[in-house]
Amino acid sequence: MQHLNVTTRATINPRLTALVASSIMLVGCATPLTREERIGPDDGSDVCRANVVALDSTGNFFAEDMLKGAVAGAATGGLIAALSGGSGKDIAKAAAIGSVVGAIGGYYKSRMDQGRDQGILAISKDLTREGEQLDKASVAVDALVACRMRQRNQIRVDYAARRISRSEAQARWSKLQEQVKRDNNLMQMVAENIGKRQEEFSYANEQIVAEFDISKLTPAEQQAARKRMAANDRMIDREYKQEVAKIDKGISKNRKTGDKKSLAKLEKQKEAARQASNKKKEVNQKTGGNPNAVQVASKFSSNQSKAETTVSTAKNYEANLAVKSDNGFEQADEARFWRSLPGYVYAVSDQGVSLNAGISWSSIRNRPLICS
Repeated sequence: MQHLNVTTRATINPRLTALVASSIMLVGCATPLTREERIGPDDGSDVCRANVVALDSTGNFFAEDMLKGAVAGAATGGLIAALSGGSGKDIAKAAAIGSVVGAIGGYYKSRMDQGRDQGILAISKDLTREGEQLDKASVAVDALVACRMRQRNQIRVDYAARRISRSEAQARWSKLQEQVKRDNNLMQMVAENIGKRQEEFSYANEQIVAEFDISKLTPAEQQAARKRMAANDRMIDREYKQEVAKIDKGISKNRKTGDKKSLAKLEKQKEAARQASNKKKEVNQKTGGNPNAVQVASKFSSNQSKAETTVSTAKNYEANLAVKSDNGFEQADEARFWRSLPGYVYAVSDQGVSLNAGISWSSIRNRPLICS
C-alpha cells in the first residue's frame, strides 16, 4: 500500500494539479448575490415590488452560464487525469474544454462536442427555451416600466391636486428616485446578459449555416435541395404575412387611441419581422433548405427580434422614466397649472370627470369646464 502511494504521487505534475485545483476552487466558491442584495429588502412600501421580483426572476435565467458545469467538468476531468496518471493527451483534452469558456463560440463548441446531429438538436431546444424566457422578460420589463410610470404620475397628480404638501411630494419623489436607480441596475444587468447569450447563439447559427453549405452537395443533391428551398420560401412568406397581419391590427388600434409609444414599438416589430423573414430566406438559400439549419435560423431570428426590443427598453429605462430631476414632481404642465389656481377651485369636465385628478392639461385645454 505504501509503495502504491509513492508511485501515484510520482505521476502528479504539481504545477498542473495546482492549476486545476484552483480552477475548481474558483468555480465552487463563486457565491451569487441573494435576491435582497440584488433588489433590496421588502419593507412593504414599494408598490411595484411584485414587478421587480418578476424581472429579477427572469434575470436569474439570463445570468446562468450557458456552459454551466463545463468549467467544473473540465477542471475535474483534468485533475482526475493528472492524479490517476492520465496521459498528457487526456489532460490536454480536458483543459481544452475549459479553454473555450468565456470566449464567443464556447457554447457552440460544447454543444457540438456531443456530435453534429445531437448538438444541433440541443441548440434548437435551447433556442426554444430562450424564446420562452425572452417572452417572460419582455412582459416583466414592460410591466415594471408601466408600474413606475403610474407611481411617478400619481405623485404629480396628488401634488397638483393639493392632496399632499410639497415636502411630502418631495419625500415620495426621492423614494421613487432610489427605487428607479436600483431598478435600473437590474435592468442593465438583464440587458447585458441577454446580449451575451445572443452573441453565443448568433455564432452557433452562423456555424450551422456553414456546416450545411449547399456548395458542399453533389449536383444531384443540389437539384433536390432547390425544391426544398422553394417550398421553404413559400412557408417563410406565409408566416411573415400572418405575423405582419397581427401587427397591422395593433397599429390600426393604436392609431385610433393615439398611443404613440405603443405605435412606435409595433412599427419596430414590423421592421424586425421583415428582417427576420429575409434572414430565414438567406439561410434557406445558403443551406439548400436543410430543415435543421432553417429551423435553428428561424428560432434564432425570432429570439433576436425579442431580445433587441427587450434590451432597448431595459437600457433606456431610467431615461424614459425621467425622474432624475429633484423637483420633477412639479414639472408637468398640469402640476404647474393646477397649483396656480386658488385652493377652493374644483374643476370637472363636461362628462363629470375630475380634472384635479390629473388628466393632462393638453387633453383638456380645449374642453368646456365647470368651475365652482
